[in-house]
Amino acid sequence: MFPDFYLLDTKSDKPFPMEVFGMATPAYLARKQLKKDYYNREYGPYGWWHWDATTASETMVLPHFPESRKPLSTGTPA
Repeated sequence: MFPDFYLLDTKSDKPFPMEVFGMATPAYLARKQLKKDYYNREYGPYGWWHWDATTASETMVLPHFPESRKPLSTGTPA
């Protein structure tokens, strides 16, 4: 099972899978459920990230990303 991509700079000791689900065909929905079951089993419900783009709206907020190992640079000197 391969996610769309992994985050490698989180506080987790293993790669953090990320999925963007983007279709709603019956075959895709079946595969989506297999992926969700797999990631929940292997990483736990909070050990991976996903977003369903088929339910997106202009006011929808993306799910929070996991915390990174180090703070993001603001681009201003300290």
